[in-house]
Amino acid sequence: MHIGIDGRVLTLRPTGLFNYTYNLLVRMMKHGGHRWTIFAPAPLTASLAASTTASKGLTIRTYNISNSKLHLPWQQSLLPLMMSGEALDVFWSPHHFLPPFHQTIPMVCTIVDLIWAGYPQDMRPLRIMIEKRLMERAVSKAAAITAISSATEMELYARFPKARNKTTVIPAGVVALPECSDNTPPVAFPYVLFVGSVQRRKNLKRLIQAFALLPEDLRTTHRLVIAGSHAWGADFHDEIYASKLTNQVLVTGYVDRERLSCLYKHATVFAIPSLVEGFGLPILEAMSSGVPVLTSNRSSMAEVAGNAALLIDPYDITDISRGLETLLRDKELRRTLILRGYERTLHYSWDKSAALLLEILEKAASGREGCRRMTPEI
Repeated sequence: MHIGIDGRVLTLRPTGLFNYTYNLLVRMMKHGGHRWTIFAPAPLTASLAASTTASKGLTIRTYNISNSKLHLPWQQSLLPLMMSGEALDVFWSPHHFLPPFHQTIPMVCTIVDLIWAGYPQDMRPLRIMIEKRLMERAVSKAAAITAISSATEMELYARFPKARNKTTVIPAGVVALPECSDNTPPVAFPYVLFVGSVQRRKNLKRLIQAFALLPEDLRTTHRLVIAGSHAWGADFHDEIYASKLTNQVLVTGYVDRERLSCLYKHATVFAIPSLVEGFGLPILEAMSSGVPVLTSNRSSMAEVAGNAALLIDPYDITDISRGLETLLRDKELRRTLILRGYERTLHYSWDKSAALLLEILEKAASGREGCRRMTPEI
């Protein structure tokens, strides 16, 4: 079987969707017996290119479009031309858009989130319109659909009922971090850690306000560390000044995997009180790193965390602050959540998810036009 892959996300520096795509792809390729062609608008990220160089049956076809804003136009215009030169049996897009044309090639798309619908404040109006139109077309055109969580699956059904008979949940696994060999904490004080792309839906303003509400003995002896790349429209710095926390809140920007590992290792609490998430990979990262987690009681976060985290109402600043105080003061609770967190990560396996995705791709390829009515087995 010859499988084509939309590799747009694999050209960017590693974040959530990159890690999801990469970990599924490298495990599917280990099954052998298939040919793989990655189509990308730019060279693949160096670490990925190095790890796949020796992979048998893999072809990488790229352009040299460095401006990531042009990657979607590439997918909608040049990618179909690249695909026409290959005898593909099936095509997988891990980022909820499909290229136009090529009605004879069964296509599978992955829906990670519906932020454009659930939290449009994080996008410009033009982007919302594009997301809605292209996702609607992808849902209609796809032979099969995968969703990263049950929460995303339910939201997809609410927006696009026709997705109900062809969608399977394929969750992420635990992203392996390099071992942190530095026993010196990166911050001189005990700290609460947030990790993720810095967007409005991450609820950082309320997290900062909640930190400001902590009793003085905790507020002055702890720090809040915000690690992640800055996205459009997310400005929380004014809240840091308004809350008089310029000495307590540390903003790192994007951090590489080595530094991230050390930030997790030395954190007292991990907090991610997002308003909405497609999955919440940092929750599993924190749990696998032995950090007690505080997260939201809704969306995919409650689904992923289960009983291994302290759940709070992300819209209630007092509840967030109360949760932080509880975890910072209660050492026994932290120990309990750490143990539950380790156990929780065992429920998420890249190998199982990759095997299921490969099965769906094989069914789509064998079904051709008829596979549009396929209901993948769970």
